[in-house]
Amino acid sequence: MDDLLPYSPETHVLWNSYATAAMSFLIEEGLEPWLDEEADVLFRHEDELYVLATHTADAQAFQLVHLPLFFIPGNLSRLLVHEAVAYAQQQVRVGRLIVLETHVNIEVTHLLPNQDAWRSVLWKSLDALVALRRAFQSRLEMAAN
Repeated sequence: MDDLLPYSPETHVLWNSYATAAMSFLIEEGLEPWLDEEADVLFRHEDELYVLATHTADAQAFQLVHLPLFFIPGNLSRLLVHEAVAYAQQQVRVGRLIVLETHVNIEVTHLLPNQDAWRSVLWKSLDALVALRRAFQSRLEMAAN
C-alpha cells in the first residue's frame, strides 16, 4: 500500500486534467481522495474503497471500480460464484461483475458524450456498484447455505 499516497500539492503532482478535476470535485463533495502511482483517484465512501480510473486522461471513458475485489475462497464452487454474478447482473443491469481466477471485479463503465459528463454519473454509478456488490454477496451467501 506504499503506492497509495494522500493528496497534497507538495508531495504529489496531478498527472492530468481529469485527475485534477476528479480530485477537486471529490474534495468539494466532502471526501478525502488520493492518487495512486498510475494517477487513478481513490476514495472512501460509506467505509468502502473505490477507484475512479483517471490514468488515461480520458474523462469520456468513465470507469469506477469497487475495492477490495471479492476474493473467491478455494472451497467455494465456481458455479455458485457464476450464479451469484448472473443474479446480481439481472437485478442491477448497470455495471458488471467479472469472474477471474481468484477474484471477482465489480465495476461500472460508461462512454460519455463529453469531458464533463462524468460528474453527472458519478453518484448514480456509485449507487450501482453498491447495489451490485450487495446483490452478489447476498445471493452468494444464500446459495452457500
